[in-house]
Amino acid sequence: EEITGVTVTVKVADLNVSTLPSPAAQTVVAGTNDFVFANFVLDATQSGEDIKVTQLKLTHTTSAANIHRYITGITLYDDSYTTQADCESDGFEWNDANGCYLNNPQAGEDSTTTSRATSTITLIAPLIIPKSTAKTLTLRANILNSAGENSTHQFGLQGAASVTAYGNSTGNSVDPDVTNSAGQTMTIASAGTLRMANSGSNP
Repeated sequence: EEITGVTVTVKVADLNVSTLPSPAAQTVVAGTNDFVFANFVLDATQSGEDIKVTQLKLTHTTSAANIHRYITGITLYDDSYTTQADCESDGFEWNDANGCYLNNPQAGEDSTTTSRATSTITLIAPLIIPKSTAKTLTLRANILNSAGENSTHQFGLQGAASVTAYGNSTGNSVDPDVTNSAGQTMTIASAGTLRMANSGSNP
């Protein structure tokens, strides 16, 4: 007698990572704080278990070498946290202006020989992405007043090594599928100057 069993589909841990096209490339004035440089999607909708993320390595591409340090306070935020209590209960920190942040703010890491450097963001606590869900992380940073006129900065994620992730239940390392992106180009303008002049008819 032939016995037909039930087919069971086993889904393994899976993470897809991408950089959103927003915010669009734009010009931003030197001295701006909490500027949004990029938004990253960590997508576990096809995963068979929750995903734990502990570190991201951002590519910071500039128009010249040795200017990455003009971007400071590099911080990832998770807008899915709507209350300080929920944020802090998961081990993260709260900023009244922008919400729940996941890492200690840090300066850009200079590369003296090339226009590309890596900013390694180690999270304060593991970020758990429940299976069948996705999270969007917002990258904010400060632009020093001394940042060069017309210099450019981009932040993106490139390659599986840019995200350190594990299956939250199994502890197995996850090799994420990363859609490579250098990020949108943000061009720095010097602070504007207010100029006043007499109209002639009104001395």
